[in-house]
Amino acid sequence: MRKEIRHFLGILLLILLATVAIAKLVSAPFSCNESLHVINPVTNDNQFIFYTNTTKVGDKFWAYIVIRNFEGIYTWQIKLLFNPDHVNVVGYQYGNIFEGRTTAPSVPVVDNTGGSFLWGNSLVGEPYYGVNGTEATLCKIQFQIMSAPPRYGQLESQFTFFFGIGGTFLIDGEGTVKNTATLLPTEPGYYKFEWVPPVKPWLEVYPAQVTVNNKEEFNVSIYIKQLSEEWRLFAVQLMLFYDKTLLEVVNVTEGPFMQDPRWNLYGTYPIVIIEDSYIIMGDMILPNATGYWDQTEFPNGEGVLFTVTFKPIYFLPASAEFTIEPLNDKFFIDVDNNVIPHEPPVSGTYEFTPISTPLLSVQPSEYIASHVGEHFNLNLTINNLDALWEVVNIELKLQYDNSFLEVLDVAEGPFMAGFPTPPNTPENCTEFEYNVTDTYIRIAIKLLPNATGQWAVFPEGGGTLATITFNTTSRPPAFCTLQITDVTLKDLNGREIAFSKEDGYYKMVEVIEHEINIPPYLFIVETVSDTSVSPIIFNQRLRFIYFNVSGISGVPGFVNITIPNGLMWLENPAIDEWFVLVDGVKVTPVVSSNGTHTTLHFTVEFNSLKHVYIFTTGIIPELPSILSIMALLTITLAATILLRSRQKARARKPSITEFRENL
Repeated sequence: MRKEIRHFLGILLLILLATVAIAKLVSAPFSCNESLHVINPVTNDNQFIFYTNTTKVGDKFWAYIVIRNFEGIYTWQIKLLFNPDHVNVVGYQYGNIFEGRTTAPSVPVVDNTGGSFLWGNSLVGEPYYGVNGTEATLCKIQFQIMSAPPRYGQLESQFTFFFGIGGTFLIDGEGTVKNTATLLPTEPGYYKFEWVPPVKPWLEVYPAQVTVNNKEEFNVSIYIKQLSEEWRLFAVQLMLFYDKTLLEVVNVTEGPFMQDPRWNLYGTYPIVIIEDSYIIMGDMILPNATGYWDQTEFPNGEGVLFTVTFKPIYFLPASAEFTIEPLNDKFFIDVDNNVIPHEPPVSGTYEFTPISTPLLSVQPSEYIASHVGEHFNLNLTINNLDALWEVVNIELKLQYDNSFLEVLDVAEGPFMAGFPTPPNTPENCTEFEYNVTDTYIRIAIKLLPNATGQWAVFPEGGGTLATITFNTTSRPPAFCTLQITDVTLKDLNGREIAFSKEDGYYKMVEVIEHEINIPPYLFIVETVSDTSVSPIIFNQRLRFIYFNVSGISGVPGFVNITIPNGLMWLENPAIDEWFVLVDGVKVTPVVSSNGTHTTLHFTVEFNSLKHVYIFTTGIIPELPSILSIMALLTITLAATILLRSRQKARARKPSITEFRENL
């Protein structure tokens, strides 16, 4: 009741003030250009802009009613209009325009239903002169925010001055009135409360990188990240793309995120459709029986939406991506069926890098032959084979050069036959095939199942797959790689298994014994070389050995020549040296010697046939004539000496085994 009385008295006073003003009305207008403004004291302009990320319903703010460029102001009244759905007036204060002067204040009239605020003030006393200035505040009005903007939108309105009966006016001390928008220009206030979207959510593959080392199954999860409750999400949908040539989908299960009891009041509805190269996944929280979501809390935070179980179907090193895409251009949907904006999804990667790859190799890894017509065996072996790979078929080729080698035989090794499935026995548990061409030997081994097509055990460990017998057919230079190619290791479903391999190498290092006959002695000079060495010529008079070597242009070769010390030697080892010329160019050999022989080692760069001379300072002397006569007279003794010389020379030369060990 008291409040209504105060409002009535305030209105009565304003009417009296208006009456006085009209009574004193004169024709002369104000001499200044007054204007009224609604000012935001925080920004010092007419903009009242708020955002939902910093402001909420119930917050309060001030608006100042400011007058500018005024003279003789004696009485003022303002009526400000506002949108009551957006804001309400909850407070007010007089400004500083009449500060320190005697006034007749009134009671403001606040209408928060219709959206208006009426207030005024007047000086009291004679003579009638008013106040002057460039800017002053008539009053301050406090508003309270009443409504939040719609999601994805904003609320906009204005604070405007009303002119007309009981509206806005100014009066000076002479009674001159300004009570129209033309006479009294105004600047309204602009109010906006804007909805600021929260941070955008996104979908992510977890783990970001999946590395698989064997045939075991693995899981990939789809996470939702950074979801704000303010989005009011109720449904998620997506497509997950994968490489169907590498992976097979085993199962898809709903994750715990949408099932959280904080927002899952009436159940969830997951949908999974597995297509040829992608999976469609969707999930929603169900509304109540009337079709509305009345949860006090909506999904927020992060968590697992779905988990997909894959199994590898391709067992060679490979990589691919798990790519997330929206279904029908929509990832997230809110309860008003709006599409929620999102950050780009984060894909994942898949790699198959087996750690227990079986090793195929040639054993021995290097074979060095010593002469044409030599027979030797090479084994094709497998090692580090895990039974998990379920290998039942092995096929490969061994490349060779038939210019140097001849294939004599190919035989199955014992490895695959060591894993029979009953009722099969080792003698009948495999199929072994091979064929020989001028450039390769093809080998195929199949481990047979039982009558129902099942295997009881699978090969593991290591052993020999096949043995190949070769014959050497060419003198040096003769070398080639024994290369394993076109390998396929397949499991019981015909899928290939990754492997590693180590190739072999063949080389001919020819050992030749050259006879040097110096009657009554016979010396053996041995050459060991990967080049072609001609027969040796010994020049006793000029003290040298001569021979030719030939090889492949651009491919260096080596020569080891072992000379009996009784045939050639250094007279003074401290200052003398072996003098070696190759096509007239001096080369420095590596010299080693024992009590009976000296070995020289040197290399040769080929572009044509090379001529080799080896000189020394000591050489077996020519026999004097008297000795020749004695030799003719004592034939038996000479024969005995000759025999012993041969045995001695042969016994003292190094063996091929010793040479190979020193290569």
